[in-house]
Amino acid sequence: MTTALTLDIKTTKKLFTRFSSNRATMLRGRHGIGKSQVVYQIASDLRHDAYKDRSVCERVSAALAKDSGFVKGLQSFWRKNASNPAYAGCDHNIWHYDMGVPVVERRLSQMTEGDITGIPFEGNRGGTVFRAVEWLLTACEFPCVLFLDELNRAIKGVEQATFQLADSKAFDGNLLHEGSRVMVAVNIGDAYDVTPMDPAALSRYAVVDLDPTVEDWCVWASENCHEAMVEFIRSNERLLEYKGLAEPNHKTPDRRAWGNLDAELTQSGLYTDFNDPV
Repeated sequence: MTTALTLDIKTTKKLFTRFSSNRATMLRGRHGIGKSQVVYQIASDLRHDAYKDRSVCERVSAALAKDSGFVKGLQSFWRKNASNPAYAGCDHNIWHYDMGVPVVERRLSQMTEGDITGIPFEGNRGGTVFRAVEWLLTACEFPCVLFLDELNRAIKGVEQATFQLADSKAFDGNLLHEGSRVMVAVNIGDAYDVTPMDPAALSRYAVVDLDPTVEDWCVWASENCHEAMVEFIRSNERLLEYKGLAEPNHKTPDRRAWGNLDAELTQSGLYTDFNDPV
């Protein structure tokens, strides 16, 4: 009996964009296969009418101006559309309807309970009230993808704080925007230093085990890497990644590493300077 669907990237994107915004989703898989990339690609394919309003775009841009997920979404869009006449005159720092919905990303493995539940303060009647964190309040005010990465590396208190977000899109009396959706990503397997997730936690999510094809990587790389890198992988598919049993302290190739190598080759000019001894 299988525990989840095993899908490639193309099919996963089609499936997840068809889900309602009320369905929390989980991507599981090996390291370096593009789980985070898939979340951002899904977000860019989504549309919400709120972002047809210029004032909403300006307000979400002000709220998330320094948030890494928001900045990443802006940069990705303008890399592809900088010379598109349809967007001539558009402010490159302001969100646009055609960008999809912003991603608010948090690495749960780096958080304590207060980073997600907020900080307690004395209330008007002498009791304790919690002041919610800004990034969660942003997901209540604006449609977005709330991307909670490394869920099964989080401490128990943080993991449990996500339960109500996943099944009710709520936390401490606050409701996420009707257009916001919760997505999480985890590594699974004995090779990883992760906490097993019990059935009650998993039941809150539609779960997909991501198993991307070589072509999935080549499609991404054709827009993000040098053509020489794409051609090399197409001619040497077995080198793209190691799918055997991962061992501690043993470095093996993966999709993320090839993308990182391409960035360094491009930055250093080694694609064009073939005589450089490096």
